[in-house]
Amino acid sequence: MKTRVESLELQILRMLNSRMSLTPKEHSNYLYLEKGYEGEVIFDHWMEEVENGFLVLNDLLLEHRNTKFQIDSLFLSKIIHMFEVKNFEGDYFIEGDRWYTHNGVEISNPLILMERAESLLRRMVRDLGYNIKIESTLVFVNPHFALYQAPRNLPIIFPNQIPRLLKNKSAKTICSNKRYPHKPSGTAAFPAYPRFTILTAA
Repeated sequence: MKTRVESLELQILRMLNSRMSLTPKEHSNYLYLEKGYEGEVIFDHWMEEVENGFLVLNDLLLEHRNTKFQIDSLFLSKIIHMFEVKNFEGDYFIEGDRWYTHNGVEISNPLILMERAESLLRRMVRDLGYNIKIESTLVFVNPHFALYQAPRNLPIIFPNQIPRLLKNKSAKTICSNKRYPHKPSGTAAFPAYPRFTILTAA
């Protein structure tokens, strides 16, 4: 129903990167967005093999009670399936509720971010007058990713588990998967650049 496209921020940073030198922080953000989008596209390709019957909504920016939240992929069937997609690469480990890279650098816990989005989505659905079960799953798509010391009960799926996950989900479907075009939404902060340089470099 809603296909995925590059965010406006990524499109602009991609053009600027080819025309000027981004600051280290801006370039890091650009690479992060590129890698994230690449991972979401990989997940979409997996999903296309089993999506019949799903109502599929990708790359959602929602707002509920003045709070914005983002969802990578949403599948609607007898229940709502919410997927948070990550394209992490390399070795990571968990200690308690904290996540670290292999060299001990702490990163944001992606499960907390996913749980926040799930909670806001549940409130939105409830306030709209519906009582629908919501399940969320954190999906890692990069085959060169490893996570150590992860409790067994976490709602996490690794690359080799994706086909089985989506096959199980597709067995429960009841909705149409017709797709519709959409308009980009949301705002982003972009690096300052000389207008003349961009125009003449195009």
